[in-house]
Amino acid sequence: MASLQCTITAGKLAERWRADPDSYYDELDALLGKTTDDDGYKCIKDPVLRPRSLSIKDVGEAFLGRAELKHLYESGPFGLRGGRARTVGEEVGGGALGPSQFAAINAWLGTVDGLLGAELMEKYNLATKVARQLVTWKMDVRIQENKIVRYGFPSAPTQDIQPGQEFPSGDLASDWVRANRMLKQAEKISVTWEAQHFDQTDSLLDSVGGENGLAVRFAVVVDERIQRSLWGIDNTYRYVGVPANTYLTSGAYVNVKPLNPLTEATTCVDAAEQLLLAMTDPQTGLEIAPPDDDRFLVVTPYKFLTATRVASPLGEEIGTLSGPQRMTVRTPFYTGIKPFRMIRANRLMTTYTTTGQTLTLAQAQERWVWGSTRLAFQYRSAKDITTMRYSMTDSPSLASKDVLMEIDCSEMGSVSIIEPRYIVLNTKDS
Repeated sequence: MASLQCTITAGKLAERWRADPDSYYDELDALLGKTTDDDGYKCIKDPVLRPRSLSIKDVGEAFLGRAELKHLYESGPFGLRGGRARTVGEEVGGGALGPSQFAAINAWLGTVDGLLGAELMEKYNLATKVARQLVTWKMDVRIQENKIVRYGFPSAPTQDIQPGQEFPSGDLASDWVRANRMLKQAEKISVTWEAQHFDQTDSLLDSVGGENGLAVRFAVVVDERIQRSLWGIDNTYRYVGVPANTYLTSGAYVNVKPLNPLTEATTCVDAAEQLLLAMTDPQTGLEIAPPDDDRFLVVTPYKFLTATRVASPLGEEIGTLSGPQRMTVRTPFYTGIKPFRMIRANRLMTTYTTTGQTLTLAQAQERWVWGSTRLAFQYRSAKDITTMRYSMTDSPSLASKDVLMEIDCSEMGSVSIIEPRYIVLNTKDS
């Protein structure tokens, strides 16, 4: 694979474009490994071409030639600058560069867009990986604040019927929760003349895929939306029009286990499990009992190592670290436990009000959630992270500011609480 990556140069990309302009962008996406995974998310898989292996300047010289690229800097794509460039570009359509050179400019900037987009997509998927495991992710939602309707059962459990008796039917309108309004985030990146001239490709790639790049910043917003619902900061559960907090100590359901800190022994998880199994469906009255292989243990960074030991397939460790009675008890226990560490949990819970109270750091870091968060929460996405490109050939005003290309990036979605009876919040509040 490494040898293949070395063979893809800027010149070879330009040759591919000249050979078949119509299929060039599809071929570029294939070289960059742009595809979708089994869950339908856009991702990067088995790339032949890595974005950081090329520079904007090298690609520009390969597509335009060194002389044309220099002329482009001096005079702009329309041969003029400022207001006259706008007039020529919009009213006359002519200029110093011919149609083939305009096509070369578009192919060059389209290639840069592809490189930046691949870096953005790969880093965004990595940054949202935990969030996409933790909650159900519904894509391409086209309705705002709609009713999420669940099939209303006619009887629970199903009853025997007499020969020839009509089958009972359910009611789709009798059982529903309200989805939240989706929120949009957006940002734009300008690829300037300086970025290209001084060959600062890594800086541009860092702006979309670095530790503080666009992909991570977008993913942080998504992660915080999910955590604000997970920890009970945003209480937006509305069942058949009646609002309720995500976590209740009394009322329609009880899913808070007070004074139950997470320890290395499994008794704390057993206590949370018993409360979880006691939950009943609001319509049928039957126990909810989420599947055993879908139990998530969500903790703060303070308790992650403890959670990892509890979730160990080797079972429970008994005794002090230096004690002679120390032993490992191998038990089947909950083989489906998946521990998750929410790195922004402490800050969020101490900054915002959680279930009517402001938490201290000591209280926040001891909190943990047990249950099936994928059944409890749903991230509803109107559109996944997407980019749009505008170049100087599209808008002469960009050329007058020495901006080669502008990339607009946006994402829109929100978290809806589907069924809080699938989760238990455990606290150690004094």
